[in-house]
Order: sequence, then C-alpha cells, then structure tokens
Amino acid sequence: ATLATSGAEGADTAVNNSPDATGLASDLKVAQLEEELRNVRAQLDSAIERQDAVAERELRVSNRERAVAEAELEDVEAEEALKTQLTEALNGARDAERAL
Repeated sequence: ATLATSGAEGADTAVNNSPDATGLASDLKVAQLEEELRNVRAQLDSAIERQDAVAERELRVSNRERAVAEAELEDVEAEEALKTQLTEALNGARDAERAL
C-alpha cells in the first residue's frame, strides 16, 4: 500500500511538473486574470456611467436654480418698476390736487 501511494504521488508530481501541466496552469491563470480584468473594467464603466448621470442631474438642478433666481430677480425688478409707477402716479395726483 505504501508503494502504491508513493507511486501515485510520484506520478502526480510528474504530471504537475510536466510542461503541459505548467502550460495549462499558466493558461488557466491567464484566463482568470483576464476575467478579473473584464469584471473590473465593467465595474469601472458602470461607475463612470453613474458619475456621468449624477453630474447631469446636478447640471439640471443648477440650471433650474439659476432659472428660479432669474425669475425672482425679474419679479423684484417688476415690483420696483410698479412702485416707481405708483409713486409717480401719486405725485401726479397730489400735483393735480394742488393745482385745483
């Protein structure tokens, strides 16, 4: 039994050390590394797409905020113009009363 085990171990060692086994192990390792690289690239592409989507949303939000600020500024300017018109109308009415 010891001889049989020893012989099997020797045969296993011979196969593992043979050029074909080494080449196969190397090919397998290369295939695994290539698969890992594909996975990392896919993850990177996905992260870049998410980052682009976030940047696009932030740009849309910024554009909306700018539009709201511009609208608020227009409202303030319109209010000031209305106040000026009302002031001029009141002054005109007072001048007319004095003239009477």
